[in-house]
Order: sequence, then structure tokens, then C-alpha cells
Amino acid sequence: MAIKYHVIERINPQDRTAPKKFYANAVKRGHMGIKGIAERITESSSASKADTLLVLHALATQMGMLLTEGYSVKVEGIGTFRVTVNSSGAETKEEYGPHLIRKHSIRFYPDTDLKDRINRAPMERVSPLSCESGNTDEGEGPGQGE
Repeated sequence: MAIKYHVIERINPQDRTAPKKFYANAVKRGHMGIKGIAERITESSSASKADTLLVLHALATQMGMLLTEGYSVKVEGIGTFRVTVNSSGAETKEEYGPHLIRKHSIRFYPDTDLKDRINRAPMERVSPLSCESGNTDEGEGPGQGE
């Protein structure tokens, strides 16, 4: 399957004073949530949708717990997740406290197989008008609700 893109005009991110140029923009068809993913897995396997949802929910729960406990989580074929923190510095180790942590986030490092699959996918240019139909963040795809 090809990755669809359309062309848009915008400011050069490396030189904001330069004249605008045209850039590729990946087409986003919408949002696919866990129920939609479970439905697709069910269609291509012998697992029931209920069993698939149970496993996916358990995976999400365990990932959250493991990340909180300080583990990085590697999901083979998908990638590795880990927690990072961004903080202000303190003059001494004793002065440092959690109030200096500005934010914490989850970093995702895609698995080589996943990156290769995306990098090998052909590109297909589409018109901006064809991008508008079905391009919504509501729901989880056709017939899929949360």
C-alpha cells in the first residue's frame, strides 16, 4: 500500500525569511483506536475480537506500569518505549528536588522492521480535495467506536 501525500505551500523551516516553497504533507485519513485495531486483527487471525481487545488492553496497562517502574518496554516488530525527563538544574545535589522537573514524557524508538516497512512503501501524490473526504479525527475509522 502506498503512503499518500499532497503538496502544500509553507514557510521554509530552515529559513523563515525565505520565500515560501512547496512541500509534501502526508495524508491523514483519520484516527484508528484500539477497537478498530482489534477488529482488523480479528479479520486476519483466529482470535476473537473480545480476546484481542483483552490482550491489547492488558498490553497498555502493563506498559504503563513497567514505564512507571523505570523499565524500557520493547515490543518486537513495533519498537521501544521509555520515559524521559526534562528539568532545570540545581547548584548542588542536595538542592535538587522534583519541583525542578519541568516535564516527563514517553519516547518511542521504532523497531528496524517497522521503519523499513515505512521507508520501503511507495509514495502516491493525491489532490488536496481527495484528502478532505474521510479525513476526520472522530471515531476510530468506519464503524468503529470507542
